Amino acid sequence: MRKKDALYLKEKIKSSYNLAETGKQFLIAHYTAGIFNDFVFFDHGKGSKMYDIDGNEYIDCAGGIGPLILGHSHEAVVNAATEAIEKGCLHGLGNEYEVRFAELLVESIPQAEVVTFTNSGTEATMHAIKLARAYTGKEKIAKFEGHYHGTHEFAQISGRTAKYGPVERPESVADYAGIPEYAVDGTITLSMNQKESFDIIRQYKDELAAVIVEPLPMYAPLDYKVFLKGLREVTEECGVLLIFDEVVTGFRLAFGGAREYFNIIPDLATYGKIIGGGFPAGAIVGTKKFFKPAYFDGFNIGRKSVFFTGTFSGNPVTCAAGIAVIEYLRDHKYLYEQMNQNVLYICNQIEAHANEIGYPLQTKSACSLFVPYFFKEEINKPRDTNWTNNIGQYDTLRKHMLKHGVSLSDIGVVFVTAAHSREDCDSIVKAFNQSIDEMY
Repeated sequence: MRKKDALYLKEKIKSSYNLAETGKQFLIAHYTAGIFNDFVFFDHGKGSKMYDIDGNEYIDCAGGIGPLILGHSHEAVVNAATEAIEKGCLHGLGNEYEVRFAELLVESIPQAEVVTFTNSGTEATMHAIKLARAYTGKEKIAKFEGHYHGTHEFAQISGRTAKYGPVERPESVADYAGIPEYAVDGTITLSMNQKESFDIIRQYKDELAAVIVEPLPMYAPLDYKVFLKGLREVTEECGVLLIFDEVVTGFRLAFGGAREYFNIIPDLATYGKIIGGGFPAGAIVGTKKFFKPAYFDGFNIGRKSVFFTGTFSGNPVTCAAGIAVIEYLRDHKYLYEQMNQNVLYICNQIEAHANEIGYPLQTKSACSLFVPYFFKEEINKPRDTNWTNNIGQYDTLRKHMLKHGVSLSDIGVVFVTAAHSREDCDSIVKAFNQSIDEMY
């Protein structure tokens, strides 16, 4: 970012800079581990807009990093959560909202039979993996290079920046410190849109409990339908459970999530983000058959049972908000096509401008999200995204967009919500094109 642009941005959000200096004394970082960077501290949001502590207005394309598909402070969600809070935000025992929410999810997710709640997507994938091990009696899991499944030790292996070994047979490598060797050794890494992945599953079928996959990894929203169909067939053939990690795609790609979008039914699936309505949430969904290890009498658990628990799991406030979101989406399914059309409109406009000025830019999208890539080479699989370099360019774009009144997430993905109007989309396009001009 040019010096004059950086100085302008710093002056625009000077209260955020000052608060960041205070925060550095007491926090590792805000919302994540790492460093304090050029984040804006926000005061409130409504609909498609957010307002920072300096009073600046932004069109929000972060969406809480995915959960806020209806936008900020949606009336149905606010009313439901407020009512639940007034009744008591936590009881330590069963609550009506939990039962109603579970029933609603089973009705909404194709071929689902039963649900268990967690507090996050990380917890959901962690417990789903344990459940698969208990059901199959096998220990190894397989995941795909570049896919994100949270922050537990079996998730932080060969993540988004990984490029170890040949693409046909990637190596399993810990992404961060603190990941024990047994987790690496117990994880087989595969590649999306590579037929060799099916041969690897067959090779390790007697050791593999499950294959966990983001049916559409949000940083690489490509065409995976044929590959996923083959993955479903080979896992069934080999007696290996297939877990869809739908923390991002659930209720985003379609009302029925990736199951509906691809017309493929996994054995288990994990959810988060959208289902919490902006509150911490996670869930595991499947048929009763695969949940058998989770059923037991009293405290006589035994070594063949899987124990799920969490003080805040299925709490009434989250469940009330979740019910409000899912019911609203169910009753307004046209919003999916609206969001998809808005994304296509934005992508077409910014690509046209980039082509006009000779700037290397392409986009890939799926329903209500898209990713800008700062190169022109063809992208057919996640490794082609050149993510380490691309996220650096995206971070520069994000700072320019802040200057022009649009807030992007820091993860390289742009989210469009049901609250975005076509006027908002025009403003997003204008900010993108101005930012590209400044970066060129």
